[in-house]
Amino acid sequence: MRVSVVAIWCGTAVCSFMAGCYSEVELRPLDIPLSPTVGHVRSPEFETVSPLRYDIVVGLQAKPTEEATCMAVVPDFAKEVARGRCKALVPPLGAIDWVVTRSGKVVAEGSTPAFSWEWPRNDDEIALYPRSVGGFYAEPGSRYVVELNIHPSPLALEQFHPRLQIRHFGK
Repeated sequence: MRVSVVAIWCGTAVCSFMAGCYSEVELRPLDIPLSPTVGHVRSPEFETVSPLRYDIVVGLQAKPTEEATCMAVVPDFAKEVARGRCKALVPPLGAIDWVVTRSGKVVAEGSTPAFSWEWPRNDDEIALYPRSVGGFYAEPGSRYVVELNIHPSPLALEQFHPRLQIRHFGK
């Protein structure tokens, strides 16, 4: 009996610590196409059901390219790992200012500098390369709105199918 109680307690702690026991809705309460890709964007209101830290993520689909072009943006320390696997690039993204509100009151705000070309490391990142622009701690059962001010990017981002996601930190 003592062993099973300890096992259950340890399993619950690990499950909670690793965020493996939450539903997809809890881990990603918002996942929508991002439009417009420059200027002011306001998310619909979304609810968080778990007291987690959430990232504000702008995701872009990578652009397939030849290896030589891809390798030109890979940092020197990663060139050996990238060789033979470098097949796509994620376009640059302008700086983003962001604000998170709950019931009309600001609960978090910040900004991120522009992002340069980047190399996605796996097929999931090619499909949607996540760039975290900020984050906030949520209260269970609260409703939030995220507003972004997206500065111009060197390329038109519509062709890269941009998405705005709110997702559990690290997921």
